[in-house]
Parts: sequence; structure tokens; C-alpha cells
Amino acid sequence: MQIRYTAIEKFGPHNGESWINYVAWSKLCHLQEVISLDPMLCPSIVEADFEKDNEYLIWENFTSDQYSDLNYLKVKLKDTDNSLYHILAVVKEPEQGCERIALANAEFIGYDLVDTEGSASALTNCGGFEETFSPKDLNVYGLIPFYEKAYSIREALIKNNPDEHHADCYVWAIWRIK
Repeated sequence: MQIRYTAIEKFGPHNGESWINYVAWSKLCHLQEVISLDPMLCPSIVEADFEKDNEYLIWENFTSDQYSDLNYLKVKLKDTDNSLYHILAVVKEPEQGCERIALANAEFIGYDLVDTEGSASALTNCGGFEETFSPKDLNVYGLIPFYEKAYSIREALIKNNPDEHHADCYVWAIWRIK
């Protein structure tokens, strides 16, 4: 299991009008905030320096904002207001449930389904796939709380929406660093 680290902008009620419009559009009224690898809702706050970061940077598909070393990422963030972002530990395509995997100074918060292009979360930024899952399947962060449910929703997304490119997703396990 390869654990990666990233830092994303917070997206919630503190975003004012943007949050109000998002909740009205998404119909996800129960959310406290969105915590996601969706780059439109929760963009990365880390700008990769490909010369300096190369040893720690995990470059895969469309992502260049994930690091192999948490301490290295924290050094990159030292001059950034920490009230504006979350540091996340993430695992792509976990082979086992992560709900009970304890990471130091972190809490497991759920699973995201992000399209294979890395452009959108099928859970929180595609207008809903009502034939596949409902808002009640998502926790207060817009994530799926259980491993088996995440994979069953992903399978159903592809089956029910074969022509929708956002339905072809990776499952990402997410912990929020405290």
C-alpha cells in the first residue's frame, strides 16, 4: 500500500456564496464541507518544483501534487496559512478496507471516486448519478465511509453509465492529517 500526501484547499461554508451555490446545485445539503481529490472543488495548494521535488514527487497520470514524504510536504507548506487547507494521506485503489488502518496523527474520513483523468469526483462534482447512489451514501465530507460500498458504487457507475467518462473512476482512501 503506497501512501501519498497532498494538501488541498478547504471547501465549505466559509466559502460563502460559492458554498451556497454548490449545495443548491449538488443537492448535498447534509455536507459540512467537501474533502476531495477533485481539483475543481478542492484544488491542490502545492506547486511542484520538478527539479527540487523530484525525489519525493509522485507523478502519475494527471497528478503532480502528491508526495511520498509527509515531512517534505510540510516543509513546502511552512509559509502557508494552515487554516486554508487540509493535508491528506491518500491511497489509490486500496486492496483492503482502510477504515481501521491507523496512521499517525490522522483520521480516516472515507473513500473518493475520482475519474481516471483526475478531473472530477463522481461523488461530489458530476451532478449526481441517482441511478447508482444517493446523497445518504455519502458522509458529511462527500465521501463513502466503507470500502465495500465504494467499490460497489464504482462498479455500478460504469455499468449504469458506460458512455460517461466521469464514471470510470479510481477509488481513493483518504485520511485527514490532524
